[in-house]
Amino acid sequence: MINLVAMPLYAVLIVIAIGIIDVFVSIYLQRKVFIDEEKMYRSQMKMKKFQGEMKDMVKNNASQEDLMNKQKEMMPLMGENMSFSMKSAIPSLILFLAIYYFILPYVYKAIAPNYLTATVNFIMPLNYHTLFWATIFILGIIVAIYMSIRDRKNIKKLEERIKNEI
Repeated sequence: MINLVAMPLYAVLIVIAIGIIDVFVSIYLQRKVFIDEEKMYRSQMKMKKFQGEMKDMVKNNASQEDLMNKQKEMMPLMGENMSFSMKSAIPSLILFLAIYYFILPYVYKAIAPNYLTATVNFIMPLNYHTLFWATIFILGIIVAIYMSIRDRKNIKKLEERIKNEI
């Protein structure tokens, strides 16, 4: 049975606002509290250099032993990059779970107690939980693209700064 009760606009806006807050607090925690961006950029630069060297070795028909040795050199760097991802993902996941299971239901029940099963139509009917998911998914993709572009620019600036220091 399809629920025809529409979610009030104020409730929609509050759920979207909570999703926006979740995304931006997560990004702040990831980039400013739990990891050192410059250290992460330096690690990514080293990884890019190693990958370039590996490509050159493959093009020049390097022996399997040389390729394996180079790959072994790269393993600690890969681990370091994975550690940056994990360090930043865990606090974001904890924040998301706290909001999704505790804060969002509490706030929604407080602001719209008569609309707990109400939906808003966005491609398909969304209740307040799925509206929150949609908000963080869409905004998360947009912010991830922005952060990727920003990281590339910052890595180039760091490369230039390193070249100028030499």
